[in-house]
Amino acid sequence: RDYRLVNWDCTLRTAISDVEVDYLDIKEETMLKVPGYNTTVQFGVLISFAYPLEEGLGMQFIPSMAESSK
Repeated sequence: RDYRLVNWDCTLRTAISDVEVDYLDIKEETMLKVPGYNTTVQFGVLISFAYPLEEGLGMQFIPSMAESSK
């Protein structure tokens, strides 16, 4: 066992090999069907927002999932 990235299948709840992965090159906003979701899910969009703080300081956040920003 080693510390490295794996392809995790949330439906099967197990790691899968690279040959079992369907890679997609997404260049613009794309709605895709994802197992376990009733509606399509938005991909290809980076959502960022900032919390204003005192004295003009701010902290910018870029969540890894769009649901995190809602």
